[in-house]
Amino acid sequence: MANELKGVVKFLDDAGKEWLISYPANTLIDIEDATGKGISDLLVDLSQYKSTKLLRHFIFFGLRTHDVNITEQIAGDLMSFGSGISAAAMQAIALAFPDAKPTEKKEADDPNA
Repeated sequence: MANELKGVVKFLDDAGKEWLISYPANTLIDIEDATGKGISDLLVDLSQYKSTKLLRHFIFFGLRTHDVNITEQIAGDLMSFGSGISAAAMQAIALAFPDAKPTEKKEADDPNA
């Protein structure tokens, strides 16, 4: 379930605990700081499933927006137990970037690029 106005997505883990995940500006900056990459590059990497660690970063920081006691270990455990966290994270990311559309890179020597 999502609160589209606030970009917050709710999900239940296997034990029935409700979690909230979202990506306001400060959370995105925290992810950039943790990875050393800009958000554009991170979103491309995430969309290409380049790193499980990167997905865990997004999940950890998105959850931490609502629960300061969350740890990376808990975020990883939620990923491992099929709780639906990955789908919730992707939904929350989509809410954070409602106008984003996938783009294809053009070749450098393409005169129309």
